[in-house]
Amino acid sequence: MLAFPRLLRIILALSLTLNLVILGLVAGAVLRHPDRPDRDRSFAFGPFDQALNDDDRAALRGAFRKAAPDFGGTWRQMREDMHSMIAILRTEPYDQDAVDALLDAQGARGQQMMDLGQQLLAERLSSMSPQDRQEFADRLERQLERRAPPPHP
Repeated sequence: MLAFPRLLRIILALSLTLNLVILGLVAGAVLRHPDRPDRDRSFAFGPFDQALNDDDRAALRGAFRKAAPDFGGTWRQMREDMHSMIAILRTEPYDQDAVDALLDAQGARGQQMMDLGQQLLAERLSSMSPQDRQEFADRLERQLERRAPPPHP
């Protein structure tokens, strides 16, 4: 019975890690190449990113750089953690405590970055005029409709 919660925790943490790695790769691409056309942006930022206009996206990018100047360092650490995870997984005897500590550290770093992103988005939304928020809501709704699962037969 104890193995299932531990396995579930590992699976969830690895899923979070993979999502964060994808988010980091996309964020790095956006931060390095802010003038790329919309078609080049990944789905990783989801409908919120797609619903932002260019000015709002640029403002958020600037706010993120200001609030987290060592963003690249955080992602380098996440990559190093993945190499550590590989080493731990290949070591016998298996060290569950080391895996737990590594996953906890990765989760905490990822959560900090997600929290910052949510905070900056919330601040940007609150600074919009009512008309700008309505236009954002319309674009967001269109993004959700595009991503809607096909209807069941």
